[in-house]
Amino acid sequence: MNQDRKPRCWIGRVVGACVLGGLIAPVARGQTPGDLRVPDFLIAPPKIDDAPATPRAPATGDPARAFSGMPGQAFQGPIGGGGGQHRAAGLTYGLYAAVDTSYTDNALQTAAGPGVVSRDDLTVTSTAGVRLSYGINEHSSLDLSIGVSYRYSMNYGAFTRFNIVPDSYISYKLLVGPVLLDFYNRSSSAANSRGEIAGNGNAAAVSLNRISNSTGLTASWQPTQDMSVSVGYSFAIERGLGDKFSILDSNIHSLYAGVYERLSPYWTVGLSASWSATSYVERFQNDSTSYGAGPMISFTPNAYISITASVRYQVIDSSSTGTVADQRNFGGVTWNVAASQVLTRNISHSISVSSGVQSGLGSNFTETFAVGYQISWQFMKAIGLSGGVSYADMKQSGKLNGVQIYFNPDGTISLVPASITTNDSAASYDAHIGTGYQFTPNIRASLSYSYRLRDSTSTSRSYHSNTVSLGVGFSF
Repeated sequence: MNQDRKPRCWIGRVVGACVLGGLIAPVARGQTPGDLRVPDFLIAPPKIDDAPATPRAPATGDPARAFSGMPGQAFQGPIGGGGGQHRAAGLTYGLYAAVDTSYTDNALQTAAGPGVVSRDDLTVTSTAGVRLSYGINEHSSLDLSIGVSYRYSMNYGAFTRFNIVPDSYISYKLLVGPVLLDFYNRSSSAANSRGEIAGNGNAAAVSLNRISNSTGLTASWQPTQDMSVSVGYSFAIERGLGDKFSILDSNIHSLYAGVYERLSPYWTVGLSASWSATSYVERFQNDSTSYGAGPMISFTPNAYISITASVRYQVIDSSSTGTVADQRNFGGVTWNVAASQVLTRNISHSISVSSGVQSGLGSNFTETFAVGYQISWQFMKAIGLSGGVSYADMKQSGKLNGVQIYFNPDGTISLVPASITTNDSAASYDAHIGTGYQFTPNIRASLSYSYRLRDSTSTSRSYHSNTVSLGVGFSF
């Protein structure tokens, strides 16, 4: 590839990608004031935990965020993802591998109490993957990123498993006239937890080993230099991998449309709408239809400050097809405000505040409010320090007669009749700090510590935990 060739940024500007010599490659975001692009918070996958891992991914409950196949997203792999980029006859490729060791003093999220002993655990996770991007011709490219990991748990067999690295994907992009099309398939698997059942001291409640796969098509069009239009459809399935929560297995159809206009080099506005239909394979959760629409605005006064805000009126209309007796529907405003600033050449920080809603467990929906702050400091060329704090408040819908999830002593679950299904209201507080060292362009290491405190209206669902992690990553 001719490295001196100037990039021909056309529709790629709309979605954060550039057509560079026939290869659609990611462009660094936030570098140019007023860059027109689909905002991250509209396409990032929603968190299903009761608190966001970082303030960059708050749970806003926007269904459009589940539509994660929008083109132009840069793949962000694990610790070994830096460097290791190679080119050969139109092919860009890179390999990565990582080993992470983590110790947690309360692996089962056990609630504190008389005679209760928290159980610790040590896990070792090995990860390997490949990223490929091939420019087929001037107007199309094929992108592939896939990784696998194996996690070994010293004390709990339920935590030992293979996983697909989040955001493993295959994507075929091509230009048809003035429209950029992206056919994609994304897969991921993770042992997540759910705030609705936290604090039970049971491995099944902590490690919901599940796989998600989303297939879809997006189309982006730039009718003028400062306007972009995006539409798309996706079909997603979520299935349990041997866990006890097959009651969450679901199929989801989603539609999305958005239009964005750059008013000036500093201001961008937009309007988006989305619709989704969720059906559950097992008739425990109620099927639902969700739709919403609202505006967004982005302000980038210079290369160091970026502020984005969105407001959406959201509706979740649940049926009575499941065992869950909750009859409440949601209709209200969800919103998100995020800001980032580069303080100095080596220090940057960001903050986000959001209020939203997501599908529930044992109820029709869960409302969330989240605040997060993080800061990073590259105090030496090869050494950095980062830290952050976050707060999340969670409220489940409805307290009605129905069926309750009961954890048996052998680790299985039962669905038992209950005169009153106890729905949780909880607040969680998280803090983390970490450092990393870049030994070479292709080898780096990290050390981090995190603390979580969950305060629930039910004492059996309140807990705290400390986690220390050490990782080494390689890229080739």
